[in-house]
Amino acid sequence: MPFNQICQIQTARRPNPSHTELVIEGFNGADEARPGQFAMLRPDPPGDMLLARPMSIHSIERLAGGGTQMRFWIKIVGHGTRVLAALERGQSLRVVGPFGRPFEWKGPEQPWLVAGGIGVTPLHFWARELCTSGVRPRFLYAARSSSDLVALDDLRRLNMELVVATDDGSTGERGFASEVLARRLESGARGPVFTCGPEVMMKSVASVCRKHSLPCSASLETIMGCGFGVCLGCVVWRQASGQSEAQPVRVCTEGTLFSTEELGW
Repeated sequence: MPFNQICQIQTARRPNPSHTELVIEGFNGADEARPGQFAMLRPDPPGDMLLARPMSIHSIERLAGGGTQMRFWIKIVGHGTRVLAALERGQSLRVVGPFGRPFEWKGPEQPWLVAGGIGVTPLHFWARELCTSGVRPRFLYAARSSSDLVALDDLRRLNMELVVATDDGSTGERGFASEVLARRLESGARGPVFTCGPEVMMKSVASVCRKHSLPCSASLETIMGCGFGVCLGCVVWRQASGQSEAQPVRVCTEGTLFSTEELGW
């Protein structure tokens, strides 16, 4: 069962007008949360925000004096995220979770983690776990411009190969994530690909992987009302191996990670 708890915001940091980092402490479900999972967030009291919003967990820190610290990144895309992004230190946040299936991967290959914009959040959490376990992923972090690379310092602290790209060339290589990935794959840096970000970016990444005969999995970011499969607001169509036709699946319970081949991308 998910944990349902009101936590105080310890930090509300805004590196630019469209992004806010929220840090909470003492969430009872933090010890059980794994990379790829998310929580439903809503202010307490909720005000005019009727439904909570799903937010991937960016990281969980074990504090020296005991307890945990959980971090989320909020990108403003609508009313709900605008309300969350405006919260200040000391205000209360209702946190329900963790939800979703944790990321899993076993294999001898060195994986690629390809993040677009705020899609860096679940992949950063996973990259930390992989590095701790002795796996050194290759990480491609792409965004429109340097101001959208909100987790760059976090990634640089990890012991892994990091490739940075921006559409405008303001930081790292110039080009889209799919273009930069294609150049790396053509140079021989092959491996299974896991991606999270805008759907158009992930579909382009999937196309590159298909061209190079590499498996690709996408962590989907969809609208949902509950997080545990009741509202059916996050349904996508998947045709798994052995099925004659696509079937509806819930991103919050069967995902968030799906093979792009099964999604028809």
